[in-house]
Amino acid sequence: LRGVYLMANILEDLITQVDRLQRQVDALKRPEVGRWKSWTPTVTQGVAVTVTVDYARYFSLGKLVFLLAHLTVTSAGTGGTVITIGGLPVTNINSTGNSKTSGTFGLRDASVPTNYTGSVHGGATTLAMRTDNTAGSGIGQIPNLALASGDTIGFTLAYER
Repeated sequence: LRGVYLMANILEDLITQVDRLQRQVDALKRPEVGRWKSWTPTVTQGVAVTVTVDYARYFSLGKLVFLLAHLTVTSAGTGGTVITIGGLPVTNINSTGNSKTSGTFGLRDASVPTNYTGSVHGGATTLAMRTDNTAGSGIGQIPNLALASGDTIGFTLAYER
């Protein structure tokens, strides 16, 4: 009978340890990996541009980070200056913004109205957008335009962390 009691105590201790380890594993995985999380992008164009974040979510899986965002501009930027998205939720391993970054964007210039589309290029902590078949640092500079209230920006991006 004593052996049964001893075995029950060992089993109870083992279950307690397994439960504790499972809570630790859950705490490591659940906040970020494989789950959609909200984030707050920032926008600059010579000055800080205020935006309403209509939607901004991301998830990571291993070293892959995937972002989705849609923003409505509520203040003006400075024409001739590259539009930059900041506040990335996870640092991009590729600080030069070339081969390890892949994404697309759409920008609606409500005042014209005109739609611009192209690719998103990411540095370590910021993004710039280029229209298709143009050189230069990014939209805002080429083509030359200034963000204004009512414009919208949407983008998707995948990169390595």
